[in-house]
Amino acid sequence: LEWVQFQLLETLQVFSLKEAIYKALSPILRRYIGFREVEVFPRSTDSFELVPQAADIEELCSRAELRSGRFGEYLFST
Repeated sequence: LEWVQFQLLETLQVFSLKEAIYKALSPILRRYIGFREVEVFPRSTDSFELVPQAADIEELCSRAELRSGRFGEYLFST
């Protein structure tokens, strides 16, 4: 059960981070960003690696730092 809870939290963190990325980059690029255009991989419990899959996103992502954490029962991502 503990492993399942960890996997669920990790999945929610990745989804939350991808949403944060899209909301930050979409106004800059002025286009829709597809779900597969950016990949997110956990480095540690609160640090993640961002791997862009589109050329116009790559430069912007090179300056990004991803963080995710919990505040009580809430999950946040920046």
